[in-house]
Amino acid sequence: PLVPASVRERLASTTDAGPSVYQVPLAVGLEGSTAMRVVFAKVGLDMLAESPVWGNGLNAFHLRTPEFGARYGLLTHKDPHILLVRFAAEMGILGLAMLAWLTWAVYRCGRTLWRSDSPAYLLGAVMLCASLYNFVSNLASTTFLQVAQVSAQFWILYAIAARATVERFEEQEEPEGARAALP
Repeated sequence: PLVPASVRERLASTTDAGPSVYQVPLAVGLEGSTAMRVVFAKVGLDMLAESPVWGNGLNAFHLRTPEFGARYGLLTHKDPHILLVRFAAEMGILGLAMLAWLTWAVYRCGRTLWRSDSPAYLLGAVMLCASLYNFVSNLASTTFLQVAQVSAQFWILYAIAARATVERFEEQEEPEGARAALP
């Protein structure tokens, strides 16, 4: 009784498994939110198939959802709710490769710092946990791109961890004569 009616309606629409209006076999019998994500994945794959290397351009998923989603019963402009689908549809294979490289760079930075003997080694563990959280949560959302607070906290944490990693390498002793050998 303390929850507003709009919130109760949203919860009911998300959790009710009514008849599916989508013509995607995997979406039949799923609750509304999950069925939508299955349809979004199918629309994203269709968009990727149209332009596999370069993608369809930034924000193209939202703009072209009615065009690609019509055959599945999706006629309105929608956000994909899945980061991988968004990158595939909008930026193609190059975007997915960029996302993979970024994921590897973040992992490498956090792991290197965590395994170091630096006083800031715990920052590496925090970086790994934050990046894992962001990755898993964005399999069902695109908050990493849309919510400024989520994106900002991640990039600030990454900058601090990267700086601590760089300082770790700067603190290591240089071999004698290394500076004299430089021109």
